[in-house]
Amino acid sequence: MAGKLPGDDRRRIELSPDELRLLGTAVRLLVNSLGREEADELEEAKALLVKLDHAGSSARDGGRGVGDEIA
Repeated sequence: MAGKLPGDDRRRIELSPDELRLLGTAVRLLVNSLGREEADELEEAKALLVKLDHAGSSARDGGRGVGDEIA
């Protein structure tokens, strides 16, 4: 794939607005249930929430909407 960095294993998925909201809810529940012992996972889940919130705001602000991509 052109422009792909070595070791870059990111994938893109397309989500409807409802699916995006559901995924955001699930990740928020995960963040709330993780404790100090899972600090690495907590950090990763919080970073994912930032991406999800950005994708959701893009859809609300006239972005691509249905089919927003999460990379």
